[in-house]
Amino acid sequence: MAWRDLVQHNFWWKLTAVILAGLIWLTVDKEKRGGSAFKSGEATRRFEGVSVQLLLEPGIATTLSVSPKTVNLVVRGQSGDLELLSAEDFAVYASLNSRSDKTNGRIPLRAVAPEGIHVDEILPSEISFDPGADLAPKPHPSD
Repeated sequence: MAWRDLVQHNFWWKLTAVILAGLIWLTVDKEKRGGSAFKSGEATRRFEGVSVQLLLEPGIATTLSVSPKTVNLVVRGQSGDLELLSAEDFAVYASLNSRSDKTNGRIPLRAVAPEGIHVDEILPSEISFDPGADLAPKPHPSD
């Protein structure tokens, strides 16, 4: 068989195989270098004005005033996932349920994020309240 026949016989199948092999090689090479050929890179994003919720023990009714009422979050995750999120997708709360010392008027904040997203920072990390506030159990208005 002549050289020309080897190249021209099933030419389009051979060309397709070479292109496919090149794409596979590029994908594997990029993965080996630490990148990802299919995922967008990891990124951070800041969400402003996330509401703070108070967690109280059952049976406690209070008009406790806290400051600030909203916080900013710095979160980390895949850039494609971060683009789809809004501040409403996060929950930031201060727990008055624990028996820890509440006399200093400061409560640390905790945040809950969607799966695959990590909260790096809560700004500010605490809220303040009047330590003299009445947190005694009170009957519920519907009782």
